[in-house]
Amino acid sequence: MALKTDIDLVHSSTTNVMLGEAKARTSEYMQIFGCKEGTFPFKYLGIPMNPNRIASKDWGHTEERIQKKLSSWKGKLLSTGGRLVLINSILSSLPLFMLSFFRIPKGVLKRIGHYRSRFYWQSDGHKRRYRLAKWSILCMPKCVGGLGIINLDV
Repeated sequence: MALKTDIDLVHSSTTNVMLGEAKARTSEYMQIFGCKEGTFPFKYLGIPMNPNRIASKDWGHTEERIQKKLSSWKGKLLSTGGRLVLINSILSSLPLFMLSFFRIPKGVLKRIGHYRSRFYWQSDGHKRRYRLAKWSILCMPKCVGGLGIINLDV
């Protein structure tokens, strides 16, 4: 009985998705490369791959990650500056990987902005507080009078 090597394990989990002229020779390529035929949609490095435009539901994973981060933080124990640093360093950078490949749908952008704004102003999510300035003003650079929060709509 032979043990599977690392190469065998990689080949058994590898799939190929054929496009264009290569689609006609799919079985040939599968035999040459020793892998299975894959189909759309699939994920590669956490990015949903789809020949069409990705939908709002494909951004759900990014939104869940933001909500998970927010649920573990205790905003009421942080100063305003501490919340600002967390928004810029964590909450703004989570969607940036997907943003480098795809345009963000307006609805998803609005929800992510809502999460960031709520964390900044309400700090604990239970007690409602008045927002003292528009979110668009807070997203302006510091030299112009804003707080320098990274604007994801750019």
